[in-house]
Amino acid sequence: MASKRSGKKNEGRKERPKAEGRKSVDDAGSEREGGNKPIGTLHLLFSVLALLAGIITPPLLRSNSILEGFDQLKSIFVGYAEKDISLPHQSVTKEHKRDLGSSANKNIEADSYIERDLESGMEENLQSSILHVECSSVNAAMFVHEEAVPGMHIICLDEHGSFLKVWKSARPTAIEEKLQGSDFFSSFVEFIKDGLLVREHHLSNTQPWAIFSTNGERLSGELDFTDEAYDDLKMHGMVILMEGGNWIWPGVRIGFKRNIDLFTGYSTISDGTPERNTAEIETLSLKPLVLSVKNFITERECDHIQDIALPRMEYSSVTLMDKDAGRPASDFRTSQSAFVGSDDDEIMEALEIRTASLTRVPKNHQEYTQVLRYGYSEKYSGHVDYFDPNLYQNDANTLNLIQNGKKNRLSTVFWYLSDVKEGGETNFPRYGAAPQPWDLDKCGEGLMVKPEKGKVIVFYSLKPNGEGDELSLHAACPVKDGVKWAANKWVWNSPMGFVS
Repeated sequence: MASKRSGKKNEGRKERPKAEGRKSVDDAGSEREGGNKPIGTLHLLFSVLALLAGIITPPLLRSNSILEGFDQLKSIFVGYAEKDISLPHQSVTKEHKRDLGSSANKNIEADSYIERDLESGMEENLQSSILHVECSSVNAAMFVHEEAVPGMHIICLDEHGSFLKVWKSARPTAIEEKLQGSDFFSSFVEFIKDGLLVREHHLSNTQPWAIFSTNGERLSGELDFTDEAYDDLKMHGMVILMEGGNWIWPGVRIGFKRNIDLFTGYSTISDGTPERNTAEIETLSLKPLVLSVKNFITERECDHIQDIALPRMEYSSVTLMDKDAGRPASDFRTSQSAFVGSDDDEIMEALEIRTASLTRVPKNHQEYTQVLRYGYSEKYSGHVDYFDPNLYQNDANTLNLIQNGKKNRLSTVFWYLSDVKEGGETNFPRYGAAPQPWDLDKCGEGLMVKPEKGKVIVFYSLKPNGEGDELSLHAACPVKDGVKWAANKWVWNSPMGFVS
């Protein structure tokens, strides 16, 4: 079952929520590394002098490196139409490599492709830069998995867009593909359909596919893919296609870590530009995909959420599956909860922006923040957060909300707001693809995440192909000593209108 929302607007709404032959090449782990492209001496000299003179500002946004205040940042994550998110880019040269993903001594090797004519000296063109990621074994190792990940494909393009190297389903063995004819754009689209077997969105019950940079920036997708967009992909070098249309951080392997850029949601005191931070993501589980996030929420923010939610707390309700119709919510869930909006609340608004920055999914895909309080012995039995339309056939409101499954909860960003002396763990009983448990009230088997103040986890309800992940079954174990405070953001695979 999924939880049911109730209350006033600011506390949440009720939830009804062409190609020549392919050949196998070396594994990502054993392939010879490709070196970075040489940078011209004149280019390097000019860049150093310009930096010393204070001319060049490292670009934070693709189209504009000089941020124009906090309002601009907020608009990034609201999301309009299809291309609704832009995320930071950093200029990287051969001499100045930047770790885009790993704290495990594996850095993405990247060259900065600067869109300017070296002969023209046009300073304004220095403000636009695209991160070109080399197609090397080191870079591929940041995304490939030992086992197939349905719906996630790593793609490398040469500078002409005529030759591809593809890690289908993120497997470590790549295929090489030479596109036929002179219309490489059309041939690439055909390869997506015939080579990767990606179904068009009107033939499936998922969102349209989309292509992302290695940092999670949405570049283009099924509904807005053009010749110009294909040119953009060529300049990025390595990109990732998600069949479900939304970014999902690749887990790679248990214990894998990557550092990511994060907008905090606040503006700097000195000049009012958006404040940035670095968060570390670590993979706790691949099946289901569960990530821990360090350096996301502060102790002050944890206390603030508790303070504003306390007067609104009510015993939680649930949206019942057909088979459970008529049963009281307390059979499944005994916690108290409240839904909190961000109107006139700087901290809650900052956390919404930060959640969008963390997930690389626009802010208008979020629900209001759900705040939870578990007292002694209170718990939430095993459940999933997404809605399987087959289990709600008698619930017209839920089916309408999810458009019979095309819209659904993509991920849950879960914040632990207090320490708990004993109990209160978040349990994932199907960790490692374990079978469905008979007793959904039982806690202790599988992955257990201990509640600690300031800890954050992200777990995904949908796979990269857009299908629901039954392995995401989870439970809140009974609190044995103390009080457990927590909060979460549900992020959908489509704009929902709860948060603007």
